[in-house]
Amino acid sequence: MTDAHPASDAHVTSDAYAASIEEAHAARVARLRSATGWLSLVGKTFFGHGTTEVILPDGGPPIGRVHLDASIVRFDAADGAEVTCNGEHVGSRVLRTDRNGKAGALLARGFVLEVMERGDTFALRIRDTRELPRPFAGIDRYPVDASWKIDARLDAFAEPRTVDLDFEGATGAVADAFVSPGWVVFERDGVEHRIEAVYEDASRKRLFLLFRDATSGSESYGLGRFVYAPLPDESGRLTIDFNLAMLPGCAFTVFATCPIPPKENRLTIPVRAGEREYLGPAVGA
Repeated sequence: MTDAHPASDAHVTSDAYAASIEEAHAARVARLRSATGWLSLVGKTFFGHGTTEVILPDGGPPIGRVHLDASIVRFDAADGAEVTCNGEHVGSRVLRTDRNGKAGALLARGFVLEVMERGDTFALRIRDTRELPRPFAGIDRYPVDASWKIDARLDAFAEPRTVDLDFEGATGAVADAFVSPGWVVFERDGVEHRIEAVYEDASRKRLFLLFRDATSGSESYGLGRFVYAPLPDESGRLTIDFNLAMLPGCAFTVFATCPIPPKENRLTIPVRAGEREYLGPAVGA
């Protein structure tokens, strides 16, 4: 969950607004094709308590083992394996997960390994950095429509509450807890709609809006889409720009683990804005 969007400005011209959306899309594609983008994710190995051998997708010998004790993950390199972290050789090291920020990364034979932590579930994500930028088939998008840049309000809870979101991917399903400050409420054609917002991460710097709508599974990606939104101002107002709605990682690789929009966030209207479908097969499909 690291994609950004341009600042809202109600006074830009139509051409300037469309250009800002195209600029955001170009940056999005660059991220997808980068060493940390979804297209580089080529493996995911779940592991539990105890010791698990680490095997890379290239068919070579194991590079070592991961050992999980409570929530502590330690990696021990195999004899003769060339494994580095930040340019330093690794023999044995405790690995930082992505629970509260960027995970520690191991590099071996052109692959990058990071520990994903979701709820009580741990997995090694494996990225292939040997071919960059990654091949990209393109994303089918709806035409830019400024009417989908919508003024909204946050109906805040008395106190932020914990929301359990289910995650799904072809290689496993897990659950994790997010923090919700309240409902984002907006109108479309005179009808009010609501999405329960969650903070993107522990920094609470912006909102993460997961949704399904009347196009999901027919015109757009079946699992749903998401859009980021800024925090509300002092009066509780904010802007949602659905032209910046994005596909989840599962659209690009079967090794992603994607949050599923809760049933409360299933809009009855068609949101014909933003990304629709990835035009190629997902990595690993």
